[in-house]
Order: sequence, then C-alpha cells, then structure tokens
Amino acid sequence: MLRKISILIISLFISLMVHSTENEITYKFSPTIQIAKDKYQKLINSLMSDPAAPNSISYSPELDQLLKENNEVKINQYINVEKRKYLATLNKYILQGDPSASMALLEFVLFFKETELKSEIDISPIEKLSDQNNAYASYLLARHFEYDPTKYLKFLEKAGEQGSPIAQRTLVDEYNFRLPKKLQSIKKAEYWKQKAIASMGSDEYEEEICKLANCDTGEFELVDFSKDIEKILNQSK
Repeated sequence: MLRKISILIISLFISLMVHSTENEITYKFSPTIQIAKDKYQKLINSLMSDPAAPNSISYSPELDQLLKENNEVKINQYINVEKRKYLATLNKYILQGDPSASMALLEFVLFFKETELKSEIDISPIEKLSDQNNAYASYLLARHFEYDPTKYLKFLEKAGEQGSPIAQRTLVDEYNFRLPKKLQSIKKAEYWKQKAIASMGSDEYEEEICKLANCDTGEFELVDFSKDIEKILNQSK
C-alpha cells in the first residue's frame, strides 16, 4: 500500500512537470545532462509501471526484483541511492561550468518539491540564460521566486515576453484572480491570453483551460492537487 501511495504522489508531481513543460520553447540540455535526466526519468517511469505487465518499463534487474517482492524499505533505499547519484552528476557538471546542469538541478528541486536543496542552488548561471532570451530559464526563476511576489511576477512576465506558453497561461490567471485585488487587471489578463493563443493556437489554449474547468457546464474549477494527495493518504488509513 505504501508503494502505491508513493507512486500516486510521484505521478501527481510528474503530471505537473509534464504539464508545465509541454509547449515550451525547446531548451537543449548538454548531452551529458540530458542522458542523466533521461536515466532518472526512466527510474520514475519504472516506478509508475506495473512490473507484472508485459510492456512494463525496466530500469534495472535489481529494481525489477524489488518491485516484484514489493519490498518497501529496499525500494525506498534504492530510489534514494539513485537520486543521490543523479544529484551528484548535476553538481559535478555545475562545478565544471555547465549551465544546463544548473537548470536541471533547479528543475528537479521545483518539480519534486525538494525544498531543502533550494538554498544550495547558485542561480547566477540561470539568470545569465534568462538575460540571453531563454524563456525556460526565466520561467524556472519565476517558480524559484514564487514566495517573492515582485521577483515572481518580474520573471514570469519576462518568460511570457520571451515566448513561454506556460508563463503566458499563468499570467492570465494571475491577473484575472490570483494576484491581490489592487494588482488584478482585465486588460493585462486579456493581453496575456492573446499572447498564449498566438503561441499555442486557440484550440490548444481552450484544451488547456478545460483541464482546469468543467467545460460541459461552463463552471470554472481550479485544480487543487493537495486535495488529491490528501485523498490518497486518507484511503490508506
């Protein structure tokens, strides 16, 4: 049961990661970092896969066996070892001056909620990429500064102007209802809506909006993933 809960929670975080990066301006990580990212992604995919299914994703024979045995303690130990290896690879290449390693580390910290690592990240290489018109760098910095409203909005708008669809979509909601009343602006919300439509196309934009709303009734309902996690935990009691 514990493994099932862990996998469901991981799935929610992965769905957020996929959702936030789809339609983005393509950012190319260095070959070494991309290989490390792909390997870690395969680990996550294997955890979400049914080991008994014929098309299950295999990360390693050792993990396959642990999953078949449903050995929660050893599975978690294995995952932690692989996570440390991944982070060690990123930090190694950060020290060698690879800015894509810094991007991958911030991406990991944000999407997997590894807040204890946040203070250890040197964001200066990412800020340089942001100043070089890198929309994804600007978007990650906005997420990094989500508890600093001034910097958050600064980098989110920067990402939007640089062509990031997820930033543009987010700004629509920010100016419509998320920001404090005095900062909300129908005019700015419409501006970013048109930017997002221009980036994505009207059909895909509406499809994205429908992920956060009941389109059959026309009623808007913001998705609260914390409730999904709470529901999963309650089911385990």
